[in-house]
Amino acid sequence: MRAEGDAPVTVSQLTPPKDYRSQLLEDVLHGFTGYRKYLPSKYFYDGRGSELFEQITELPEYYLTRAETEILAEHADSLMARIQPDELVELGVSCVGVCLLHSYANPEHEEHLAALLAGKFPFVAISSRVNPEAREFERTATTVLSAGVMPLTRTYLDNLEAEKPPRSRLHLFHSSGGMASPDAMRDLPLGLALSGPAAGVAAAMASLSESAG
Repeated sequence: MRAEGDAPVTVSQLTPPKDYRSQLLEDVLHGFTGYRKYLPSKYFYDGRGSELFEQITELPEYYLTRAETEILAEHADSLMARIQPDELVELGVSCVGVCLLHSYANPEHEEHLAALLAGKFPFVAISSRVNPEAREFERTATTVLSAGVMPLTRTYLDNLEAEKPPRSRLHLFHSSGGMASPDAMRDLPLGLALSGPAAGVAAAMASLSESAG
């Protein structure tokens, strides 16, 4: 469609302009009701976009978009190389828990962070070793607890080994019902949390087996 002497008329020119709120509502409803949820990137590059981003950071869980995942995967090594331990941990902290979003599948970056932190902090727990499960809340909570009891557990085990007879070997019962060395439990102290009840069940089963035999 074109008037004589005028520039071409486009579809956008024929469409009545929408106010920002109406356009945002339409885009959100269209983007969030489909099979793959998305929001146009234009909303993240203005004042309103900044407000939306702040709200996202307050969500209990947030899953990276495909574009964000690709960007992080491409630049992960260079980002990790720039991270310094002093930028991550507050002054005066002695035990640190590290939990990255997808470390249960690929622990490489957690291990890199642990190596950086180990030179400055005596107790470092990483979620890919403590509890390599997909749900980040449970994995983070377990890792934080493990880091928190590391100082007490390590001191206790050091004293225990110092007092044992010279030619004896020390084995510890852990929560799953098996035995572990003190070195293993120093790094995974939550494994001792329910060792008492587990040992009781194992002892009862051994006693029943002996009685039946």
